[in-house]
Amino acid sequence: MYNEDDEIYGDEDDVPLDNEDDEREIACPDCGRMIYEDVDVCPYCGYFILDSDRTYPSLLNASWFRWLGLLGIIAVVFVLTVMQVF
Repeated sequence: MYNEDDEIYGDEDDVPLDNEDDEREIACPDCGRMIYEDVDVCPYCGYFILDSDRTYPSLLNASWFRWLGLLGIIAVVFVLTVMQVF
């Protein structure tokens, strides 16, 4: 059914909803702002996004993994120190 308001405001199908946005975002390696993953240049600072910048952090880059490794080293040093005392 035709309505005059449709001409002015458009149909509800024309309005993009936030939950319909399927594009992933990443942080710009230079300025840190969130940008779409598929852009080649950051629209905020002009940084050229390289393919290596698009990769996700590996397990070795996770901060909890580093803390666990540090805790392991401290535990080994502690055990070796205690063994020398006795």
